[in-house]
Amino acid sequence: MISGVQVEGSYFPAFDIELWNLERKIKSSTYAEQDFQVLSRYSIDGFTKYTNFYNDIKDFNITYSTISEIGISGTFSGTYSNDNGEEIVISEGEFNVPVVK
Repeated sequence: MISGVQVEGSYFPAFDIELWNLERKIKSSTYAEQDFQVLSRYSIDGFTKYTNFYNDIKDFNITYSTISEIGISGTFSGTYSNDNGEEIVISEGEFNVPVVK
């Protein structure tokens, strides 16, 4: 699971991605929502929440470029929707996070 939050006095906006691959070890590669369980959530303020897993759109992809003992980096793209059916599309998302042990 990769999580990110703003650290300047608030937990929001908050963002996370989960990739479930119970068959084998996750390695540097691209994982598509139609082949793996890829869940992602984005919350602007704790009340306005967008997800990729409550809509019928199966376009979410995550690419792990680097996986090491000190960090994980990569890119992601896909469609998120909220409870009102409003959609946002992320086409060039990036992450670079340290591994916390």
